[in-house]
Amino acid sequence: MQGKNPPGRQLIEIDWNKVDTLIRHQCTGEEVAGELGICYDTLVSRIQEKDNGIYSGFSEYASSKKSSGKARLRSSQFAKALKGDSKMLDKLGDVYLGQARKETELPPNEPTLMDLHNVLGENKSLKEQLEQLQKEFDAFKSQADPLIPTSDQTL
Repeated sequence: MQGKNPPGRQLIEIDWNKVDTLIRHQCTGEEVAGELGICYDTLVSRIQEKDNGIYSGFSEYASSKKSSGKARLRSSQFAKALKGDSKMLDKLGDVYLGQARKETELPPNEPTLMDLHNVLGENKSLKEQLEQLQKEFDAFKSQADPLIPTSDQTL
């Protein structure tokens, strides 16, 4: 690519260790280029030149680096779980051992469908009782004093 640089213009040095680290951290090509202060096309061109042109572009170069990053992350999760982190133990048990909580298993104090159904029924019953009381009250008020407005009348 040095032939593509205008005369007198220096080739931008790329810190390939930094590139590899960013890729292992699952950064996109645009994010890597931004961290390096170069445009994405420059990064792709330099990757294509790297190691005698064995890479066709960012995706090909990044694929093995990203796998390495995922493996490191998984190892860190396992280490954290084995040190006693109960949330991490639960998560890894869900993912690797199929121990995910089923929808029918509810944590303590969570309402069941039957509980919700009962509450709705109670609310309906209470609403009906309230409406009946309102009617009785309105009837009482209209009999007791014609100067007191009922709930459907305004002042």
